[in-house]
Amino acid sequence: MGELFSTIIAFILSASLSLGISTSMEQAPADAVNEFMSGMISGDDAVTEIYLENKYVNFLENVKGDENLVKKMNEAIFKNTSYEIEDIATKGNVAVAKVKVKTNDFSKVMDKYDDASYDYVMNHLYEDKISNKKKLRKECFRIYVEQIVKTSNKKPKQEEEIFIPMSGDGYGGWEILLTDEVMEALMGNLQIPAVNTK
Repeated sequence: MGELFSTIIAFILSASLSLGISTSMEQAPADAVNEFMSGMISGDDAVTEIYLENKYVNFLENVKGDENLVKKMNEAIFKNTSYEIEDIATKGNVAVAKVKVKTNDFSKVMDKYDDASYDYVMNHLYEDKISNKKKLRKECFRIYVEQIVKTSNKKPKQEEEIFIPMSGDGYGGWEILLTDEVMEALMGNLQIPAVNTK
């Protein structure tokens, strides 16, 4: 465990040499992790807006579609998400938190969506809503959200260990260096669609 933390810290240190080293960190790394995790789970805009460059966060914040459906989707994704900080290692102005995350397993949602959307198209093949691309995209998004909600109504079965790297911000706090792997685990390995729904 110690070797893994040292390896991760060495990697972060080499990637963040341009940042100034702060000798007094007022915010503990654990506080930064808790703020990040609770903010993501609750959909706190003050937290999510910081990480819009991440493709998963960007999807959650900017997916196009019916507002009620988008809200329903976001709530379902994090409905059963919980976490526990197991360990934190720090060295100078870098730190790594080991966090156990429990979520629903959304990895099969896309397969179920493919099946359900195919059935929908075949059952409505000669209707206007199929030839109208805008209507079809909206209906496909509804089907996608429906599969997420169905999965969220089951007991969470997925438990993963993730490592969250941090860097001192030079002002007494810590910045989360968010990776796709962290967000993917936090969202239960949900595959996100490539198209918008408007």
